[in-house]
Amino acid sequence: MASLFVARGASADAELHAGNNPLSEHAFVLEDAGGALTLDDVRGAAAPRFRPLARGGENVGYSSSAFWLRFRVHNATASSSFILELSATPALAELYDDAGARQRSGTELPFGERDVASANIAFRITLSPGEQRTFWLRQRSNDTVLLEPELRSEGAFWDARSGQRLLYGVFYGVLLGLAVYNLFLFFATRDRSYLLYVAFQVTNGLAQATIDKYAFQYLWPDHPVWAARSEQVLAGLAMASALAFARGFLDVRRWSPRLAAGMRALSVAGLVLAAIGALIDHTVLNRAIGAHFLISVVVVAVAATAAALRTGSSNARVFLAAWAILLVGTVMAVMSALGIIVSLDGLVVMKLGSAVEAVLLSLALASRINALTRDRERAQREVLAGNAARIEALRRLVSGVAHEVGNPLNFARGGSDELAAQLDAIERAQPGSGASARRAHNLVASGLARMKLILDNLRRYLSDGDAEPVATDLAREIDQALELSSERLGAAGVRVERQIDPLPPVLARPGQLHQVMLNLIANAIEAMPGGGALQVVARAGDHAVEVSVTDTGPGVDPADRDKVFEPFFTTRGDAGGTGLGLAVAREIVMKDGGTIRVEPGDAGGARFVVSLPGCGRLPAR
Repeated sequence: MASLFVARGASADAELHAGNNPLSEHAFVLEDAGGALTLDDVRGAAAPRFRPLARGGENVGYSSSAFWLRFRVHNATASSSFILELSATPALAELYDDAGARQRSGTELPFGERDVASANIAFRITLSPGEQRTFWLRQRSNDTVLLEPELRSEGAFWDARSGQRLLYGVFYGVLLGLAVYNLFLFFATRDRSYLLYVAFQVTNGLAQATIDKYAFQYLWPDHPVWAARSEQVLAGLAMASALAFARGFLDVRRWSPRLAAGMRALSVAGLVLAAIGALIDHTVLNRAIGAHFLISVVVVAVAATAAALRTGSSNARVFLAAWAILLVGTVMAVMSALGIIVSLDGLVVMKLGSAVEAVLLSLALASRINALTRDRERAQREVLAGNAARIEALRRLVSGVAHEVGNPLNFARGGSDELAAQLDAIERAQPGSGASARRAHNLVASGLARMKLILDNLRRYLSDGDAEPVATDLAREIDQALELSSERLGAAGVRVERQIDPLPPVLARPGQLHQVMLNLIANAIEAMPGGGALQVVARAGDHAVEVSVTDTGPGVDPADRDKVFEPFFTTRGDAGGTGLGLAVAREIVMKDGGTIRVEPGDAGGARFVVSLPGCGRLPAR
């Protein structure tokens, strides 16, 4: 700070060398409760009412009074330009010199009208070297009143602002970076907790930017009325999003429906207060927002504590620690604003607590991904294990049925063959005499052949899934799956378009591959309840063989394409579907070293593409 002489005494002629002390230690203050005093009044009749300002300044707290400061400055430096900065941001501030010249600033005026482009209210003072002058400063505020003016050379002022801007820039940069990071996580996971975290941090950051007046400076400099109301609007939105985030992150509804309902009601109340705050700016509303804030903080703290104790979740404990740090910082900021704490900058403490809270919550959300992944893998393992148990039980059942049915079927087929031979002999002896018998025999033979095909396919379908992949005829597996599904395809009104090129063998387990094809065909049929077309295409590539199953149904929503292969995921709701068929199909294909994906069909619908490693010589292309 520049070396200054600042007057302090009963007369304007008395001087005191201030050195590097703030101006507040060498000024006088007068409280104007009615706000009616003019410059002539405080220079004349009201002048005796001035009292020395407390050294280090005064934190009056919330007050609607106007306050006058008087000080005399003697410039003992080579500089001529100085900045008088007010620690708070009054609604209106007016600076008068002893010649009666006036400068005006404050949050009631557009930001562009400020002579000094600073978030805090500041005035530029020009004093020639050796010049002395007396100043009167009048300030009125509807918020916290801080009487801590500082007078510095202009260079020293901007140097100090650069350090503050760097500190605040780091804070807002941390919040923005974490918000963007978790927004990408939301798009990747579709977990609403990440989106609610982003909403909380964005509204919290904007709320603090309004308090710091940076939002007024950079976002809406020409709208002072909105700049004042935006503080209460963003405060309501921040608490509403914080409650919604805490409710979802801690899974409150699962273990305490009543507490979850209370948090939802408080969240809605925050939105209502924000909506009212956009329309009016009133002391009663500010108190209501303050009360809502305190109640919400207590409720969230209770929810976090209960979650940590009841569920034993490490994430709940991290949340509780993060919320406690934010709460301590906020309480210290409020106490500083009320004048209870004067030794600390409450806003800086609140920002530190907010930054630590944001980082801790982001880490907790990141660990949530690992927990969700573990839960999903465990669910998939359980599904596959249960599916394997069911298949094994079915295998034993079908094996017994095949044995019991196979013997009489073989006898019937043998009798059918013998009957055919007898019919041939009769027709040779008496041409045309056995036509009706021949037709009956053909029906019997056809039915017996179909029964044998069904038994063979069932045996292949239920073959051992633990067997090693072998060279498998993919075209044969497709045809057998279509044959087994023919009755269901016909009943659903689905026509089949088969386009299978000459294919090399693929490395797979025939019975399991058969199951994959049946699952894909069944999925396509269910997607076309009103009938349609099923296109099955198989082609050989350079290193793999691809088979695609395309339906003409409604298709798969892009947001669900990564989910359709997850266990229990289904879009059919109450219409049926367990959500296991595609999950099992993916597991089988991946176990055989292949891949499966879903993409849009050329004419709508969905196309499921299975790629399997080929073995043997591929056809020339």
